[in-house]
Amino acid sequence: MKGFEIAELANFDPAQMQAYEDSLKTYRDLKGVIDTSHDEGFEEGRMQEKIDMARLMKQKGYQVKEISELTGLTPADIEKL
Repeated sequence: MKGFEIAELANFDPAQMQAYEDSLKTYRDLKGVIDTSHDEGFEEGRMQEKIDMARLMKQKGYQVKEISELTGLTPADIEKL
């Protein structure tokens, strides 16, 4: 199948090749945006989990220093909770 696609591309005239390259660039750009959004959303979710855990630990009486060591949040962030 791959060989057929390559052979097909070889038969494109310059305008068709430009249109193909433009659509490929658009696809890659959109894929990059989607991948970045996914990664950022994943990181935001992880940060929210840390905040939720820190809030619960604070309610349970853990010391700020302990919460910071276990969650990776700064003491200043924990004090705000």
